[in-house]
Amino acid sequence: MDVSFGVSMMLRSVNNMGPGIQSALRQVEGLRRSLSGLSRNITTTVHIRRVEETVRNLRNQSQNLQSSAMHDGTTGAALMAPIVKTAVDFAQAEDSLTDLKIAAYDSSIPLEKMQEELKKASEEAKRLGDATRFSTKDAYDGMTTLVKGGADIKDVYSGLGQAAIYLAQAGKVPVDQSAEAMVKISNAYGLSGEKMKEVADMISRVDGASTASIYSLQMGFKYASGTAAQLGQSVNETAQALAVLNNRGLDESTAGTNYADMLQRLIPQTKQQTAYMAKLGWIGDNGKSVFMDAETGKVKDMASVIGIMRESLKGMRADDQMKYLHKVFGEQGGRAAMALMQGGKGSWEEVGANIAKAISLDDRIGEQSKTLKGRFENMIGSLQNLSADSGSPIGTFVSERLDGITESINATRKWAEANPEVVKGIM
Repeated sequence: MDVSFGVSMMLRSVNNMGPGIQSALRQVEGLRRSLSGLSRNITTTVHIRRVEETVRNLRNQSQNLQSSAMHDGTTGAALMAPIVKTAVDFAQAEDSLTDLKIAAYDSSIPLEKMQEELKKASEEAKRLGDATRFSTKDAYDGMTTLVKGGADIKDVYSGLGQAAIYLAQAGKVPVDQSAEAMVKISNAYGLSGEKMKEVADMISRVDGASTASIYSLQMGFKYASGTAAQLGQSVNETAQALAVLNNRGLDESTAGTNYADMLQRLIPQTKQQTAYMAKLGWIGDNGKSVFMDAETGKVKDMASVIGIMRESLKGMRADDQMKYLHKVFGEQGGRAAMALMQGGKGSWEEVGANIAKAISLDDRIGEQSKTLKGRFENMIGSLQNLSADSGSPIGTFVSERLDGITESINATRKWAEANPEVVKGIM
């Protein structure tokens, strides 16, 4: 090959290299772009995976926190339960004591005197809570019922409260129900608190000496005590009469209303009634009922009343006896008169003898406290009393902070109402 030909070939090769190099450069640029895009995809994928992993971690942490919170909450609730129970018992007892204070309030009594009386009532309520299956709160509630019924606070803490609560336990009736009946008896007979303990003892003995329950006797007294007291019948006589009526199938309010009706009709009220009483010899020479005491104008003792009826009706057929009794005493009073004048089992005399032998109320409460059920109920009552007493510091602590908590809650509510969109975002 000559020199000119070689030069010519080299020049042609150089001219042909331009487009090739440019093509190669374009391919390299395309490759660079592809690699750059791939890098971005890889980076995005890595970021997504990292986000997913982060979300999973956060979810796991949240679940762990919830589980831990539940565990801690359960543990905290278990630890707080005695404290909460103590605070609740204290709050309930305090609320009942406040009710008693409101019921007993008397603006005519000096404040210091009133506070002293309430302190004695509070001490008596705590004593009764310890001595019975009821709590101090129950005692406060019973005392409040007594005061609302017209009892003086002094009578309440000096015996009337004990009478009501002891009978409630002996008869297994609610305290307020027993208190309502006892205050009616106290009002009707004008008896002091100390005397009402004797009344409670009598009612308890009658319960043990007849088919009459304490509840039935108390209900009977509610409807009969006013009339019986006005006409001179003692508490003991009325209790014994109600017991006899219970033995004859007349119980609770029926016994009370029938007995009161009979007592009222021992005094002649119509000409027809007077005529029938005269036939039986029940109108004396003075034109008055032989059942009434000439000096006092009150009904004679019930034993004498029963004796007069028995003597006058002795030897009569049963239907004639019933006719006369209904004409004189009316249907309800006649049933009571027939029940009282009958002899034998469940009679006035038998009930009286059984009453004398019956267990006293104090001993009855003591015996009830010895049973497993009684001991358990006394324990529960004592625990409630302990909570109410020991709860005072806790109750005071909580009370002092409740107002601040309430203010904070109200402020939060107002803020939430003013910023609803923010609240939605938070929720």
